[in-house]
Parts: sequence; structure tokens; C-alpha cells
Amino acid sequence: MKIVYIANIRFPTERAHGAQIAKTCEAFVQHGSEVSLWVPRRHTNISGDPVSFYGLRARFPVQRLFTIDSVARGRWGFFLESILFAVSVLLKARRMKADVFYCRDEMVVAILCLFGAPLVWESHTGAWGLFGSFAARRARRMVVISHGLKTFYVEKGIAASRILVAPDGVDLDAFKVRSSKESARTRLGLPHDAKIALYVGSIGSTKGTDVVFTAAELLPREVTMVIIGEGEEKLETLRKHFPHMLFVGARPYRELADNLAVADVLVLPSTAQNIVSARFTSPLKLFAYMASHVPIVASDVPSIREILDDETAFWFRADDPAQLASVIRRVFEEGERAAQKGLHASQKVHQYAWGLRAKKIIDFLSTDVS
Repeated sequence: MKIVYIANIRFPTERAHGAQIAKTCEAFVQHGSEVSLWVPRRHTNISGDPVSFYGLRARFPVQRLFTIDSVARGRWGFFLESILFAVSVLLKARRMKADVFYCRDEMVVAILCLFGAPLVWESHTGAWGLFGSFAARRARRMVVISHGLKTFYVEKGIAASRILVAPDGVDLDAFKVRSSKESARTRLGLPHDAKIALYVGSIGSTKGTDVVFTAAELLPREVTMVIIGEGEEKLETLRKHFPHMLFVGARPYRELADNLAVADVLVLPSTAQNIVSARFTSPLKLFAYMASHVPIVASDVPSIREILDDETAFWFRADDPAQLASVIRRVFEEGERAAQKGLHASQKVHQYAWGLRAKKIIDFLSTDVS
């Protein structure tokens, strides 16, 4: 199968969507597909090629198409960049043949659908505006990352047979040989004698990190909350406001398995106040957490309940910092039970390997649906 994956992103990027796209393309290649990734010609601060940055084991060509890099200028700057990129995609797509044009961006999907291209839309956020509704109705297939998203689109009138639920995944090979806790903490400059509760990812209210900051103040002195993620510009302010926490900063995706080894507890604080977080998301960090064997404390929202259960995680009420702190303390008190939950999560995560996800999608795209 010849697949053109179209992504309107900086590439490579430190954001999780870059890793998700790179690992998806890699998995398609490993399952015998011919894959080309089309991205806009935008500036990225990341040096090095995507293969080394994401730790890829399979290569695929990356083609950078014309646009104006105006995203930093706000909403209208992003709109201008998106329109120009979509036009560049259209001009290039009309000159070539592919079995599938696979895309996460509803604007590109909607524009290409006007010209009868074989489009597949992978939706992550429940987009349903001018472009989203048109893309959902006209795309040949839809791939969504949660059952909550499928329910959303079926309720909008999209045939269930045209929608595949394919949660995000994990590179299990990366977890076969990992650093020890001691060496990982030394490398990141973290204390060896502390009990560490770790959050990995972006910082912001939609990620639920506000509850992490407050919960950190309620933890015993021997427990340190550590955040891995974000650039130094934002972290300088955070370190001043939260001196009792440790902020490591952004780290390359290829280090993820080793970085998780520093933790005694992993925190997944998804907020219930945002519909994407509560119902639609499938966080990459979740599957990496599961593969790490480290006990997980997760907020009790439907999107996370789709993957974890009482055998694989400790739960706290979403957006409740006092209960988050209480549950973290309980993990340390229930050492053997906590270890069992970590083990069960690491066993369950095998069904979410990137390769299995790619096969599921390819099989779906190869099957006729009504």
C-alpha cells in the first residue's frame, strides 16, 4: 500500500504529536507499506534528523512543502499557514498517485476531498466546524484514537462502519533495555535519596498540570514532584513559583524509556474540565507509563478508563489536588500492591504496540465498508 501521510506540524518537534506521527509512519513501513511524510517548510529548533531524534528503526522520505511560517502570529497566522500548506498539498497530490492520503488536519482533508482524493482522516480532538464536519462526511475512512471520539462522530451522523478506533501506542523495544534508577537520576541531576512522583509532558490547564502543582505542596517532604517537559523559557518562571518541585525541561523522545526509570510513581492528571482530555484523548505518555512497570496514579476520566482499570492503576478524582496527594502517599504505603499494578500495566500494554496499531489500520483501509 502506498501511503502519503500529511501533517501540518513542525518536524521534528518536541511535542507528542510529532512522535505519534513519526512512529505511525515507521510502523506502516515495517508492515510493508511505501510511506512518504509531507510536512510544511517551517523552522524547528531541533537539530539532527528525525531518525535520530525519535529513535526510528525504519526510514521514510520527508518532503517539506511551501507555506509561510506565520503560526507564531496567532489565530489568523495559523489559518494563513494552514491554507497555504493545504494548497501546496493539493498541487502536489494532483501530480501523483497514492492508495491513501492519510492526514490529521481537517482543513487539508476537506480541501483534498473536493478533488476526489482517497482521504483518511485521523481525528484526535472531535473537530466539528466548517472543515471538520465536511472532512468527516467526505473522507473515505476515519481513524479515531478513542471510543469517546467514535461515539461523538456517530452521534453527528457518521456511519460507525467508516470509523476505526485505534488508540495511540508505544515502542516496546525501547523498554527492553533501560537505565537503572540510579543511573537515570544521575544523568538528569535528580536526588538519589528522594521518593519521586513524575509527570512527563506539556504544562498547561488542558493537561491538568495545575492540580499537580497544588498537590506537590501537600506531599510529605520525602516525596519530590518532578516534571519532565517544556523549554527553559517557561521553566524559569515555574521554578520561581514552585521551588519545592524539580523541573528537568524538555528531553528527546528517544530518552523516554530511560527517563521514566527515575520515578517511583507516575502521574497522569487529565482534567475533566476539557472535553478532549475527559473523553477523546489517548495520551502517548499513558502507554509509555504502562510499559515502564512503575505504578501509575491517573485521574478518573472516561478517556483514561478506556485503557486502564483497577488492576493497572490507582485513581484519583480529576482536578482534586488533595486526593491526588493522598493517593500518591497511598502508593508508597502499599508497596507490594503498587508493584503488582505496575506489572499488570506492563503486561496489558503489549496490545498497544505501534506495529499492532499499524496493522489494524492497514487492514481497515484494505476492507470495503458501507
